[in-house]
Amino acid sequence: MDDIVQLNQDYQILVYRLCQAAIRPGSSIELHFRRQHQLKGQVLKDIKDYYGTLKLADPKLAVIPEDNSEAIEQLAISYGYSCNACRYLTIARDNIVRHWREAGHGVAEERWTEVRLQTWMGGHYARYWIVRDDSDSNGPSDTADAADATSWSAMDELIAASQARLEEEDAVRLRKGDLKEEIDRDSLWVKRLGWVRHFGSRDLINIHDAAQWLRAREVTGRSARRQEDEEAARKRLLLSRLGESFNREV
Repeated sequence: MDDIVQLNQDYQILVYRLCQAAIRPGSSIELHFRRQHQLKGQVLKDIKDYYGTLKLADPKLAVIPEDNSEAIEQLAISYGYSCNACRYLTIARDNIVRHWREAGHGVAEERWTEVRLQTWMGGHYARYWIVRDDSDSNGPSDTADAADATSWSAMDELIAASQARLEEEDAVRLRKGDLKEEIDRDSLWVKRLGWVRHFGSRDLINIHDAAQWLRAREVTGRSARRQEDEEAARKRLLLSRLGESFNREV
């Protein structure tokens, strides 16, 4: 399970490695994996059974690390801005510009500094702290890119393989139909038509295409017969009028 979730021992916070964010304890664990990632079965049960018994800290309320501390490996690292006049942190440039204007910090040549930030949770629950850069890279983008490249975890591969297998089975079932004899006993209508015995293992799509061709041929035949009937009626009308003209002459 460590490739899916991992417990941060220092803060007793559960971190989901694919999202690179912490999960709140209690029912939020099951809801997150079930709704956001469609996780189910034995893997979900193992996560619930193990981590549901632990006393976990709530990342919404838990203490955050000190600024300029070492980055937590399981969490995402983002570019951000730190106000030089107070401890305001954000990942959005518009926010830092608005903050400086509304806070009334006055005029300064250097108003904010670009920093590397982490947070337990994103969105409305975001509470940032500054992390130091211990690598030789040019910034947090290198770490983020590396994390994105490895975020396709074993769980995601399992889900993708399962979905692909189900789609393949559905496609085969639609094309070949149900060849089990039980279908004749389950449905009187199918038994009466004898589809299973008649079609056997034939491809149902080919049968459909052949039926479409026959139907088109039948429509064409009816159209031709209708044209023939109209031509015969026209001839009968001309002969009738010719006969009437002969009668008048006589």
